[in-house]
Amino acid sequence: MPSASTSAQWGKPRSLIPAPEGFGNLISKADFRFICANVSGGGRHSLKISPYKIFTLPNGLKVAFLGLLQLGQNGIPDSHPDNVRDFVFRSPCETALEYLWLKDSSDVFIALTHIGFEEDVKLAETMPAGLILSLEDIHIPKG
Repeated sequence: MPSASTSAQWGKPRSLIPAPEGFGNLISKADFRFICANVSGGGRHSLKISPYKIFTLPNGLKVAFLGLLQLGQNGIPDSHPDNVRDFVFRSPCETALEYLWLKDSSDVFIALTHIGFEEDVKLAETMPAGLILSLEDIHIPKG
């Protein structure tokens, strides 16, 4: 027989069920750095998050990547709050404006976004020409 806490979680999307240690645990186990400009903090976990990364290709071309994460109505990613405890999240569009200097510091400026279609449109309208958006997990309704 399942416990009361387990049965209370039945029917909830998996992302809404609190995971042991949550997002911070995943970050601490990764052997790479994450790119995301609108998240900070992490408490006791080793924070492997950089807001951006500039790569210089063998031909000398500089490519800048800026990472942005979607926030839900409660100001955190769509997750159980326990999964993102100790992290601070900011508006992706407002945060992106703080990194406009990357356009002048690189030959190519790419925003890696997972912020939803409406926010991607808003970001494209806000940012200057020359920004390339790499839209992740976009679901556009048909019709």
